[in-house]
Amino acid sequence: MKRLHRLVALFGVAVCYLSTTPRLAAQSRVIRGVVADEASLPVPNAQIELSCARTGHATKIVSTSSGADGGFQLQAILLGPCKVNIAAPGFASVLIPISGSNRHAPVDLGTIRLRISCSGPGVVCDQVTPAKAKPLGS
Repeated sequence: MKRLHRLVALFGVAVCYLSTTPRLAAQSRVIRGVVADEASLPVPNAQIELSCARTGHATKIVSTSSGADGGFQLQAILLGPCKVNIAAPGFASVLIPISGSNRHAPVDLGTIRLRISCSGPGVVCDQVTPAKAKPLGS
């Protein structure tokens, strides 16, 4: 009788484990991409941050920085609407919404092109005013 109780208990534990593991694995997703500038050159050390809306406000989930080739990869459990924010000094930041429709598939953001920006801490942009050209023959 004790043996039967142990088998039933072990079977119950196995069923619980197997029923929850796929759901947790299904929610964990890989998000990858490449950060480049407008000339398609890689932007190393760009800051990539994933945040998801929980209880009415965005919560930072995970962050990383792009490598020398501009590439990055994040892995996280996505709960609620999520967004990836990509920022680098001298560039305008980009905010990309992440769909939760297919929680099994990796999210490949492809190449994200950052535009040059003249605002932000530590960024100095000089404005060059072209000299007036003299008309020919004067």
